[in-house]
Order: sequence, then C-alpha cells, then structure tokens
Amino acid sequence: MALFLVIILINYIPAFSLNSYIFSTIRPVVNLKNNVFTGIQNNLLILREKKDLELEANSLREKILALEADRESFKTTLKENEELKNIFGRKGNKELLLAYVLARPGYGLYNGLIIDAGKKQGIEAGMAVTAHGDFLLGYVEEASDNSSKVKLVSFPEKELNVFIEGKVAALAKGLGGETMQIILPRDIEVFLGDRILINSLPNFFVGAIEKIIIEPADPFQKIIFHLPVNTQELQRVYLIKSKI
Repeated sequence: MALFLVIILINYIPAFSLNSYIFSTIRPVVNLKNNVFTGIQNNLLILREKKDLELEANSLREKILALEADRESFKTTLKENEELKNIFGRKGNKELLLAYVLARPGYGLYNGLIIDAGKKQGIEAGMAVTAHGDFLLGYVEEASDNSSKVKLVSFPEKELNVFIEGKVAALAKGLGGETMQIILPRDIEVFLGDRILINSLPNFFVGAIEKIIIEPADPFQKIIFHLPVNTQELQRVYLIKSKI
C-alpha cells in the first residue's frame, strides 16, 4: 500500500519539481565540495607562493653573503697594500723581505714558524724576523731553497739583550709559549705596561711588562711579558736582510 502511494506521488509530482527537489537536496553537498576544493586550491597556492618566497629569500641571502665576503676580501687587500706601502716606504726599509707563514706553533712545530721564502729568495740563517716591520719575533734558524724555519725569541732558554724603555738594560730569557722573563734587582722600579725593546739598532719592540713578581725574601723581581702578536693569526712576516 505504501509503495503504491509513493508511485502515485512520483507520477503526480511534475518532473521539474522533482528535479528542483533533488537539486535543493544535494546543493549543500555540492557547495561544500566546491568550497573544500576551492580551499584546497587556495592553500596549495599559498604554500607554493610561500615556497617561492623562501627560495627567493635564500637566494638573496646567498648573494648578500657573497657580497659581504667580497667586501671583506677587498678590505683585507686594501689593508695589506696599505701596510706594505707604509713598511716599504719607510727610510731604510728597502732591506726588508716579505714572506708568508706556512706553519705556526702547535702544528708539529714548537715555538717556531715555517715561512715560504728560502735561499732562492735571499733568506739566510740568522736573519731577524719581524711582524709588521716593527715587532721582533725571532731569527731564521735554517733556510732551504724555498722555505725557512724561524725560531721565536721566546724559545725556552733562548736569551735576548733588551732594555726596558727609559729604565735599564736587561737580559730576557724565553720560557716557551711566546712568553719571556726578565730578572732584575727588586730596587729597580718598573711598572706594568713599560715597553721592552731589543738592545740594538734598530730598536725592535718585543713586548710590554704584563706581570711583576716580587717574593718577600727574594732580592730580585721577575718580570713576565709576551710577544706582542698572536702567532696563530699571523699571515706574513718581514725579514731584515742585514743581520742584527
């Protein structure tokens, strides 16, 4: 009976009404599907745009880093050129030889340097080795054809005649590790920061007083100082042709 009534109703309802009814019933589903699809497309578009922006940002960062590296390299070159001009432009400094550091202390080499110049470049054993043309580092111990070994003045037990500027002449002794020591009578007045130079011409700078040790019963005072440059960061040295 119920089936019969349903059949009668279907036959009675016009076709367009049935279609309208079906459409109105499924329209929310269709709209939901369209909205979901549109949302997915929008999200995919946003993700794609975000990825493109990230790639562009990374590319820009790489370009900026490259430009900064070029700028630093340029600044370093300018600084080196300025140093070379200043050093070799000084009176009497035509006797200087430039060499680059190949090995430093702590890399299988104790209190010494290996430089990239040797006999073929005019290097001889005994030549003084300086940093920046002003600071005495050591002396050439031995020279091969294209490289040389430099012993630092701070080598253990190595002695160097010095004077504390404006004070007194003294004997400095190497303690290793770029450290040196002077022993003076305790009644000689010295101060932290007093400059120490070699006692010969030219008067190369070798350090400044960093520590003064005075023991109550000791008639002497110990003066400690370090080489004025960090050999781990040293890139080039200047050698004096005429031995000092």
